[in-house]
Amino acid sequence: MAGFAQESDNTDATEGIGASFFQLSKGIDMLVLARKQEETIVINENIEIRVINIKSNQIKLGITAPADVPVVRGELPKEEEE
Repeated sequence: MAGFAQESDNTDATEGIGASFFQLSKGIDMLVLARKQEETIVINENIEIRVINIKSNQIKLGITAPADVPVVRGELPKEEEE
């Protein structure tokens, strides 16, 4: 994403759990979580993101999601919607 994120003042809910909010633009916040190898993040009870390996400046993630949920790398061009 272009531009810089600014840390939000809304950190009370995440204090002490290795998380913070960053404001990407007006009305859009990003939750930033700290995870160690083999730790997970669960989204909506049916998507799991696991840190598989951390080496130098590369992090390998494993993603488990239902078949109807598209999972693509952010740097890939978006397909045209029909």
